[in-house]
Amino acid sequence: MTLPRQADIEIPLLEEIEKAGGSARPRDLYPRVTSYFPDITAEDLRRILPAGNPQWTNRIQWVRMKLVSNGEIDASTRGVWSITARGRQRLRASRDGMLYVPRQGRKKKVMSRGTVAPVKVDHDLVARALEKIGRAFGFETLWKPKVNDLRPDRRAFKSKRKTLDVAWGIANLTWVAIEVQVGGSVPDLIYRFQQVHQWSLRLVVVAVPSSQDEILETIRDYPFRDKVILLSPDEVTAATRSLDRLLDLRAKVFEEPSEA
Repeated sequence: MTLPRQADIEIPLLEEIEKAGGSARPRDLYPRVTSYFPDITAEDLRRILPAGNPQWTNRIQWVRMKLVSNGEIDASTRGVWSITARGRQRLRASRDGMLYVPRQGRKKKVMSRGTVAPVKVDHDLVARALEKIGRAFGFETLWKPKVNDLRPDRRAFKSKRKTLDVAWGIANLTWVAIEVQVGGSVPDLIYRFQQVHQWSLRLVVVAVPSSQDEILETIRDYPFRDKVILLSPDEVTAATRSLDRLLDLRAKVFEEPSEA
């Protein structure tokens, strides 16, 4: 069967976290969420993505990431998923048949004398942080690599000289390609990933939560969609200040299901 849409998984996931007392480990939640979808077959549960992890649990992890962005799940404790007050508010609205509008991330900050200005993300500051993080992980790290730096010589791309923001070299011409998506074009982002996805273990996009829905929607029909990992700028900068946050980021990028 076609697996349930991510939007259909959100309420069951919140329900099961709340039933568990407000917090639970992902390995305990996966079968409980699965029980909401009796049409899922054993074959569906055995389906493995190219990265080596089960497609169904990967989908639940994507849902968790969306709910973290909405402020409905708390990601502060590694390996534990916890419902927030906002998540409980959404559950109450769902049970009462009321419309609930999720938070789309903090877009503005209030300045002195009542003026309001948008919260700005420094593109190069975030990209440099990712360069530093890659080195901390022990990877070969490239700053502003051309797409041909990630492709074998025999497959060099000749028509345009596109660049990425950062790339982590894993081993044997395998990369993590990284783009910081601040005010850029999503189609152009997809175009760059199309040129390097065959040689990339992961395709990481750093974007504010309000832009992540558009990215998820755009990549849905592309063959590399399961390699894409979304991070927020706050997750990146936090990883440069805390070992725990650094480990959280590594787990998220490399999708360690039992600890995500």
